[in-house]
Amino acid sequence: MHGSLHLVPFQLDAATAVSRWARESGRFAPWSEVVSDAVFERGMADASISLHLLLEDGVAVAYGELWRETDPAEVELARILVDPARRRRGLASALIRELVAEALRGGTVPIWVRVLPDNTAALACYSKLGFMGASLDEERRYNEEGQSPGMRWLKLASPDAGP
Repeated sequence: MHGSLHLVPFQLDAATAVSRWARESGRFAPWSEVVSDAVFERGMADASISLHLLLEDGVAVAYGELWRETDPAEVELARILVDPARRRRGLASALIRELVAEALRGGTVPIWVRVLPDNTAALACYSKLGFMGASLDEERRYNEEGQSPGMRWLKLASPDAGP
């Protein structure tokens, strides 16, 4: 199913491809800032954010970020993107597993992700990997804090084991 998969730090020379994936996905159209070089550059300069590429046989096939918070200590998986030409092959699951492993190496738990409520494919993927819906109070609090209103928030059910 897959060639050799490796999670590596993001390099700006991949920005054009990742931006194209975001535009082609259609999901990020309302969030045009997701596809700008400035966002990648800010993320690379921010010590609380780590940007990653999943390579398959040396070729970038997926992108994702880890956003670390210290008060309270937690991490959020963010901007999970798979090359549209390579979807439906389990690459999102592989990327999420690698990002969770990276987050756990940093000792950060809990691990969160936010998902558009109509993104049933992403919700099913996260559920399969052990993420569970936040409580109504947690979801309301995160959505009211100026994050992204109306999002579904999921937390890794058992971060000790990983997905």
